[in-house]
Amino acid sequence: MMITCPQCGADITIQPRSLQLVCPFCEAPLILKKEPLLESYKLEPTCEETPATLIAEQHLVEKGREEKIVKRELHYLPFYRFLSEKNGKFVENVFSALSSPPFFLFSIPSGSIVTLKENDKDLLMKPEKSISEILESMKKQKTLCLDEMLLLHIPFWKITISSDEIIWIDAVQGKIHSSTVLEKQKRTGRFLKITLTTLLALLLIEGISVPQVALRLLLQFVTAGFFLFFIRKYFSDEY
Repeated sequence: MMITCPQCGADITIQPRSLQLVCPFCEAPLILKKEPLLESYKLEPTCEETPATLIAEQHLVEKGREEKIVKRELHYLPFYRFLSEKNGKFVENVFSALSSPPFFLFSIPSGSIVTLKENDKDLLMKPEKSISEILESMKKQKTLCLDEMLLLHIPFWKITISSDEIIWIDAVQGKIHSSTVLEKQKRTGRFLKITLTTLLALLLIEGISVPQVALRLLLQFVTAGFFLFFIRKYFSDEY
């Protein structure tokens, strides 16, 4: 593939699995004449359906949830993987090829990388982000060049529970990478903190702004009662 320097006009030929992002002659960001064609591979799953189910069930137990698993699906999610040169060292870079990925990876799990087969197509999720989008962001980070550029399809178990929440489990290492169960807990935790802060602020305002002692005590009693009701409901119903 050929790329052209927009500053000095030099034509630079690059290898299929490497890419120069900055001109070696004048150090200007380079322009791609066409979308790079990456080699595609997949990682072989080693965590089968039964172990993945047990991992998800244990996760629910640890979170105090009583939902049941209703669906198990194996999906191959696409990721761009390459090495980038920074400060004379090569660092692994992993980017999701999906527009709205369910989670992010910071490194590729160790496993057997194999070529794609014809019957794999039904399981593979198609890339939604082009490699050019990723390269433009790398240029902004002043990355000089890339090496070992690959499109990897990594297997994950998508575990759906009875509340329609999703648990994503790495089918190579058996690790939970994302769980909407955990995300929901974080959201409700943030909501609880905001609510508690608001209620405490109301208590202070009522104590300061209402001149009549009896009315002030009544307002504080109502607010405190609502506060206790919310706390009891949260801890009894939520988890």
